[in-house]
Amino acid sequence: LWIVLISSVGCVEGAQWNKLKKCSDSGFCRRQRAVGIGEGDVVVVEGWSQMEDGVTGLLRVESKWPSSSVENDEEDLDSRIQFWLTRRVGGTFRLVVDEKDAGGRFPRYRVGDVLVDLPDERLKLEQKGDLIVENDRVALKNDGGDAWAAVSFNPFVVRIHRQHNLSDIPLMEMNAQGMFLFERQLPNPGSHAQAHDHGKTSDDDDDEDDGDDGYDEEDKDHSDNDDPKEKDGVDGSETSGEVNDPSDESLKPDEQASPESSPESETLSDAANSTTPPARKCDGCWTESFSGASDSKVRGPESVGVDITFPEAVQLFGIPERAMSLSLPETIKYEGSNVVHVSEPYRLYNLDVFEYELEKTLGLYGSVPFLLARSSRLSGVLWLNAAETYVDIANLSVRHPVSHWFSESGVLDVLFLPGKDHMSAVFDQYVTLTGLQAMPPRFSLGYHQCRWNYRDDRDTRQVDGEFDTQNFPYDVIWLDIEHTDGKKYFTWDKEKFPDPSKLQQDIGGRGRKVVTIVDPHIKRDNGFQLHTYWRDAGYYVKKEDGKSDFDGWCWPGSSSYLDFTNSAARASWASKFNSIDYPHFTEHLHIWNDMNEPSVFNGPEHTMPKDLKHHGGWEHRDVHNVYGMHVHQATYEGLLRARENRMRPFVLSRALFAGSQRFGAVWTGDNTAHWSHLRASIPMILSLQLTGIMFSGADVGGFFGNPDTELLIRWYQVGVFQPFFRAHAHLDTARREPWLFGTENTELIRRAVRARYEFLPLWYTLFAANSIGLVREKMGKPGPPMRPLWWHFSDDTSAIIEDEWMVGDSLLIAPVLTEKAVSRSVYLPPGTENWYDLYGPHPGQPVSGNLSVAVSMSRMLVYARGGSIVTKQERPRRSSHAMETDPMTLIIAVEPERSSHGYLYWDDGYTFDFREGAFVLRGYSFDPLEGILSSSILAGDTTGNQFTSDVPIERVVFLGMKTAISNVTVRSKGDEGFPEYFAGSNILTIKKPGISATLGDWSIELNRW
Repeated sequence: LWIVLISSVGCVEGAQWNKLKKCSDSGFCRRQRAVGIGEGDVVVVEGWSQMEDGVTGLLRVESKWPSSSVENDEEDLDSRIQFWLTRRVGGTFRLVVDEKDAGGRFPRYRVGDVLVDLPDERLKLEQKGDLIVENDRVALKNDGGDAWAAVSFNPFVVRIHRQHNLSDIPLMEMNAQGMFLFERQLPNPGSHAQAHDHGKTSDDDDDEDDGDDGYDEEDKDHSDNDDPKEKDGVDGSETSGEVNDPSDESLKPDEQASPESSPESETLSDAANSTTPPARKCDGCWTESFSGASDSKVRGPESVGVDITFPEAVQLFGIPERAMSLSLPETIKYEGSNVVHVSEPYRLYNLDVFEYELEKTLGLYGSVPFLLARSSRLSGVLWLNAAETYVDIANLSVRHPVSHWFSESGVLDVLFLPGKDHMSAVFDQYVTLTGLQAMPPRFSLGYHQCRWNYRDDRDTRQVDGEFDTQNFPYDVIWLDIEHTDGKKYFTWDKEKFPDPSKLQQDIGGRGRKVVTIVDPHIKRDNGFQLHTYWRDAGYYVKKEDGKSDFDGWCWPGSSSYLDFTNSAARASWASKFNSIDYPHFTEHLHIWNDMNEPSVFNGPEHTMPKDLKHHGGWEHRDVHNVYGMHVHQATYEGLLRARENRMRPFVLSRALFAGSQRFGAVWTGDNTAHWSHLRASIPMILSLQLTGIMFSGADVGGFFGNPDTELLIRWYQVGVFQPFFRAHAHLDTARREPWLFGTENTELIRRAVRARYEFLPLWYTLFAANSIGLVREKMGKPGPPMRPLWWHFSDDTSAIIEDEWMVGDSLLIAPVLTEKAVSRSVYLPPGTENWYDLYGPHPGQPVSGNLSVAVSMSRMLVYARGGSIVTKQERPRRSSHAMETDPMTLIIAVEPERSSHGYLYWDDGYTFDFREGAFVLRGYSFDPLEGILSSSILAGDTTGNQFTSDVPIERVVFLGMKTAISNVTVRSKGDEGFPEYFAGSNILTIKKPGISATLGDWSIELNRW
């Protein structure tokens, strides 16, 4: 059996592209997409009241669609639904629409663990003018006082305005196009079968953490509540007196009931067995089949959908993950009364997709339901729903895109991010909501060597040793599934790896790390202790009956799947990262979570059936898109716990959701060794960057297929300037370690990888600016490490290109992306900007505008932006660990009429001691008129007692220095020095200035003739 499985991996690795669902295959998508402009339910605010932090009210729905109507049904089904509009810290607004009262229906799922808890998170309406009440609307001011959220009563429309002018063109509008459709759970009119048991699952009999796990942290998970909430009124509601109080029997907007504990669940079961069907037809509401798999849909229709318009926007971005352009093309056209479907809607549904194609709207391994709109500023919406979701995009006019969102289940939960007048403001608001990037250990920003699979101990050691023989830097070697004992994760194959601890210690002794794969499917083997432990604890996902464990097929064969939506199961998983439960787990080991969409080889679309049951009675359809993030979360927390919250974990995940940045890195999955996939990696990663998933990258060389030498070299030259830098390859590909392509080509790859290590101080500083609050504040909340060109040049229409990008605000990357290229066109935004070609023949000569640049195989087009200061480490070493105290070089890209600025963040590289102040953030500034370069500490250890690592500066290089210099004076710690310098070709180089990159303030004065 195993021989058959291994020999046919190509058939089971993922869902084949042409066998994935389309909108026409899903009843809810057909129903929601049929709603055109003005064709949704008529929704009117019936009454509202003021809360501490916003307003709440009832919505009277006059249904135009069978699936959203409750008329002629049971008398206790209320046609009204409730909304809550609240303020969030950072200038954002949150709108939640849910059932007023379940009244015989299951409660709706609300996503937890995505929005972070902040002090004073929900602000009270205390200041005069925080709330404006008019005859036909009510409006809230955000905490910054520069945006308003206005609710119109008839019809119900929410508009987000800039500043205080409610009569101007809004930034965003919800339901302005009248496409609101909130389906109500309906009993199946034709069913006489016994309803499923929705009582307590086996999880509830043993819900406490086992002593074995020793996990006693407070459970703050909002997504797995066991008990129904007390329905004692609207959250903090204070009746305003203007209109009726909407309800005294409603859940708070952040509360979550549980289907298994709902007192009304029996009512719905009875309704499902009723022989008196409602007088209506509903397309695909109760049962569906796809590729032979049946979905029972016991709750009937429950999708939610609405339009969100951006009246001033010219482009929309975001909603990854998919392999297509960064700027999202429209999927639908409205031509008068006609609707033209241009393509499938954008799909958000995490799947293990086999050999994914390009320029397809269907989603891939991850889903971030965050859409950004670009005009003169950025604004955005976060659609907080974990069910299968689709988004249609249409352009009503040149500057009037509308998005139409619809999800299969859950509540309507939307966060509006109005941004400010600079591009990074909406990004700041987004990470304020969903969390900062986990600060990576410095080694993880180096080069990673991986393939499926390094065969055994000897193979792994040979690869590791050859990097030293070839004088080739790298930091991490990876072991895929074949290192385990029969695909049982947390184990080692003892024949292939007789002493994994010694292997790790030997590799770690040279400053490097090992990563092993640990997937969420667990081999169903009664001799496997972890399996029997989790089975007996009731921690596995259940079949649709809610009692027996789901049995799916993945790499081990018959597998159970841990229910990571259950905080107790996550805690148990986290507790297993130790040398007892995971033999040979050492301080040098880090983790890779693959297949966590989740991938189920014999499931519909190679994933779990939607009617499986999770902790709390929720169906898999409710939680699908957050499952993988919870795997990532549990593993990250496990490594934290294993190393006593002292050492920073590194965890890579394939599946992702909004907020995944808090737990580590992701990659774009199983790409192909083709030039088109190399080009596609750029917008794919940029889209992830814009939606907060900053530690992201693509497999260098392509996972499937064998790249030719030219493609492989060019891919390395691209990968070194993307945040996560790993080479990876499929089991059936030829070996492609970088020294296997001849001496000349090895040298070309070596040069590219060394460029990565030269710029590690820059990468490390950029990640600190997105991971450490104080550093982020001091650096002005700059944005993700990798940015589209228009991020910094928003008024330049020529900057809307996708084959160039910025690393921070200082480097422009324009790689060669076509086969047999002898030149490439480069756009360097002109104006006050000078650009310096760092690897060109004349790096001191400023250039700008449209260029045609000759390229050889060794040529990397990297341009330093005038006005920037970049820190480098130029001495070649075997790993980042060997570079910790290596001297640094400052590169000043001179802008003659204005100052140049830069930053350096430095700490020990691997602990959390920076939280106690053991770091330095230094700011560099060069005034070209005064000729003075200075360094000052901006944050961190100002005394030198907590952070004592003295990293010297060995060179200072000024690019574009045309003024003749008579001498150079260095002032540091009250002393003066006169270092050696060289000038020529518009470059001034100061050697050994006797100053530190990390300790002590200093200045360098350039004395002119």
